[in-house]
Amino acid sequence: MSSAAQRLLILALFTVAGAVRAQVLTEFPVNAAGGGVGDITPGPDGNLWFVASGSNFIGRITTAGIVTRFPLPTADSYPSGIVAGPDGSLWFTEGAQSKIGRITTGGDITEFSLPTPAGAIGRIASGPGGALWFSEAGSKIGRISTTGVVSEFPVPVESPSGMTVGPDGNIWFTLYYSDKIGRITPSGVATVYSVTSGSWPRDITAGPDGNLWFVTAASTIGRMTTDGHMVGEFQGPTAASLNRIAAGPDGNLWFTEGARNKIGQITPDGEITEHSLPTAGSAPSGIALGPDGNLWFTEGSGRSIGRIEPAQQQGATDCAADATTLCLNGRFRVQAHWQAPAVGTSGDATAIAQTGDTGLFWFFEASSIEVIVKVLDGCSMNGHAWVFAGGLTNVGVTLTVTDTKTGAARIYTNPAGSAFQPVQDTAAFSTCP
Repeated sequence: MSSAAQRLLILALFTVAGAVRAQVLTEFPVNAAGGGVGDITPGPDGNLWFVASGSNFIGRITTAGIVTRFPLPTADSYPSGIVAGPDGSLWFTEGAQSKIGRITTGGDITEFSLPTPAGAIGRIASGPGGALWFSEAGSKIGRISTTGVVSEFPVPVESPSGMTVGPDGNIWFTLYYSDKIGRITPSGVATVYSVTSGSWPRDITAGPDGNLWFVTAASTIGRMTTDGHMVGEFQGPTAASLNRIAAGPDGNLWFTEGARNKIGQITPDGEITEHSLPTAGSAPSGIALGPDGNLWFTEGSGRSIGRIEPAQQQGATDCAADATTLCLNGRFRVQAHWQAPAVGTSGDATAIAQTGDTGLFWFFEASSIEVIVKVLDGCSMNGHAWVFAGGLTNVGVTLTVTDTKTGAARIYTNPAGSAFQPVQDTAAFSTCP
């Protein structure tokens, strides 16, 4: 592919435990002449989907970088947030038109108007109970069913913005102008928690450690428990506004720095690394973990979609099983963290090996199995290792599967209060054999 169509860059080379690691970045141009691209999300079809606000279309990009545009039927709708819904479609907000949109993976679009003009609609999340949740200008959180039935709930302060589903099964959101983080239950009961004054929290995501992680306009990254306690606040290395944050495949959190033209990553212990983008002034915005195990992000001013392949550690040590760790198929480390908000407890699950590719986890007592996991070698079928999992629980679960040969990881979550949804990931790891 020519340099005009695709730009490739080795972002960083560094040493970890004596092994050379590299960050690889690829940029794919998007024809968004009327304005930049914003939020991005993995779709149920194995592609990435994104919004182009100024150009008024929803975009789809394959993991090979092929872009398709779907124009919106309503002019000047300025789509903002986008997420995969429980019905196999993508759902998005039309910020300037007080509408919620739905687009099938084939490109068919349906729009639903809110019962009262919202002024503006921001982010959207797929919540428990098969509903979509979204933030409204002023002091409301909205909920829409997959059939288009809308409910609205007041929140105690104004300016809800970023939004995610927490490991406790509730919807969590940022309150930008109020310096608060909010939580709303599936029944619509909202609670807010204060964060550092003047930090202006912008976006939030569920982390692999069972906590909520958020970024601010004051260049800080915060970590909050599901009971609203701050358990960490980390200062970014540069004084810049941070835009979006997402959990990566490597057990770290990844975030965009629009003004500084960088992508950042932070470990659960607070170690921060930044990666500069090759295109000046590209203003990275949305970021999401793709179905290929890489991080995908939008470049608002650069009008491109970027893909960053997290560092792979070469020569990693073999998997070592212990009380909380399964080693499946010789090289895949599997661990589970559980959370039971109703009784205020959480912990690491206890592992029980069954066969070379299958294992079990229990949470509370050895006689009560909660989760079963299987990792299969599907290389001869589709060039991937496969991950299957099932659960007999409605406790919150974060299941992490790591390929110890490459360092790549896949994270699967089940919100508290929801029946464990089966995992059938036949494209989990692409490194064969």
